[in-house]
Amino acid sequence: MIGPFSPSTDLYLVVRLISSSDFRTEVTGKAYSDVTAYYCQGAPGTSEWTEYSLADADWVELGQGDYLLRIGADEFTEAGLWAFRVTCSGTLNFVQPVLIQENTEGQGQENTEGQGRYPVTLTLESTGGAPVPYCPVTVRNSTEEVAIAHGVSDSEGVVEFNLDAATYKLRPGPRPGYDFTNWTDGTTTGLPFTLTVTDAVSKTLTCAKHDQYYEGFTYGELKRAVGRVLSRDYNKTIVEEDLADWVKAGYSAVNGFIRWCRSLYTTVSVEGQASYTLWQPCKEIMTVTYDSSPLISVTHPQYLEMLGNDDSEGEPTHFSRFGTDLYLYPTPDTDDDPIQVWMLVAPPLLESDDDVPEFPAEYHRSIVDYALSVAFRDLGMDDRSMVYLNAFQAQMQLAPQPVIDQGHSAVEILPE
Repeated sequence: MIGPFSPSTDLYLVVRLISSSDFRTEVTGKAYSDVTAYYCQGAPGTSEWTEYSLADADWVELGQGDYLLRIGADEFTEAGLWAFRVTCSGTLNFVQPVLIQENTEGQGQENTEGQGRYPVTLTLESTGGAPVPYCPVTVRNSTEEVAIAHGVSDSEGVVEFNLDAATYKLRPGPRPGYDFTNWTDGTTTGLPFTLTVTDAVSKTLTCAKHDQYYEGFTYGELKRAVGRVLSRDYNKTIVEEDLADWVKAGYSAVNGFIRWCRSLYTTVSVEGQASYTLWQPCKEIMTVTYDSSPLISVTHPQYLEMLGNDDSEGEPTHFSRFGTDLYLYPTPDTDDDPIQVWMLVAPPLLESDDDVPEFPAEYHRSIVDYALSVAFRDLGMDDRSMVYLNAFQAQMQLAPQPVIDQGHSAVEILPE
């Protein structure tokens, strides 16, 4: 879930399109006419979707499968939980809950730029002076509890707001190809960027640009990043094996949140056979299809109850998992019908210091945060552990990639 945002405000929300063929490849080159957007009030699946009339200006491609969708001014009109969905042929449906909240500090805005007294003009540049176009910027209050305004830089990197006198926290992006870690105006550096408004403001904010898309941390760099913080705050010798264990814990935790590493298991039915052994360790079964039809998931006790009520054979409509086995109900009554199982699996092992985590680079920093939370917990420094655990959880909540919401992926993976 993302937010909170103010009601009746145009938001610029990141959408990532992933291939529905392999659940992995990022899909590029999609125009607004190729996609269909919807919105609803309440959690996804609890109310009917309403189609959103999409125009060219509402859809901007950022690269590497990322797009910006402008929506909200006429859609998210009152406080509460909302959601939006984007569908496109050949891709997984993208679904994201959005929290809309009245501004309790009396600074709620009716439009993207805000309605404050003073004009604020920000020029976004990369090192060397080139503009950073089409980059989202969110303005929040000093505690980052309330979103005050939202904007996206134009082709020249300029984004404008109208803000009252106060101190604000600004966060840019995501914007593939750029690193905002040291976002600076020459005086203030870092994220969130602190902006104090007492009059009209005009600032140039500079970030780093990658000639190629950032590939992220290597395994060796992840261990060194964790080690640097521990050497500063713990000030005792840390053995290499512990660093490796902590980094691997972070690697697994991030993969679990963004549901990135997936595997397809295929087999065929055998008449009278209800159970099928999965061929590799499976953290979670995501979808099962039988002869191209999606099956409904039930718990194993529910499966046993259904089987006890009626053990006749037929075309399966439900599935359950117990241990390493997949169970179909009813038990198949024919041979050789195709069975496909998409599974969430553990990410590939990090062994060499040159190995790079499987998932996108924007999540590699979160590996470090989670690794540090586990490390400080193991070292008996619970206060420090909570600092990094909170940072990890906050990043996972803000992630534009699929995230877990009460055990379900933010991306719909059932066939349309």
